[in-house]
Amino acid sequence: MGLDVGRVAEIVVTTAYGDRRRGSGCLVRDGLVLTAEHVVHGALTVEVRFDADRPGERTHRASVAWSHAGADTALLSVPQEKADGPLALGRIGERDAVLRCTTLGFPRYKLRTDPTGAEPTAWLESR
Repeated sequence: MGLDVGRVAEIVVTTAYGDRRRGSGCLVRDGLVLTAEHVVHGALTVEVRFDADRPGERTHRASVAWSHAGADTALLSVPQEKADGPLALGRIGERDAVLRCTTLGFPRYKLRTDPTGAEPTAWLESR
């Protein structure tokens, strides 16, 4: 079973100082997105984008439903989003191990120069 890219979300946070930062998250069940606490820490507003920069893109205002700084984990409430069942999660043990995994994020964000976070035109044209 592979990664369901439809569950992947880009998190866009605005702080009280007007700073914007981004992170990634995953829709773990209807209306709940799992992300890192450091992404939403001190957030004034939180937006969640699904299918970012794609024809079906959806952006929703979210609220922090729960967070834990020590575990660097947060859950965002996004009632508009529905999942195809809950996501199976696991735990990594306390010893070294080789694990097969798939990851997804938004590393090209660092290349964006537009203040809105839009992608560089040259990259869009090369896709």
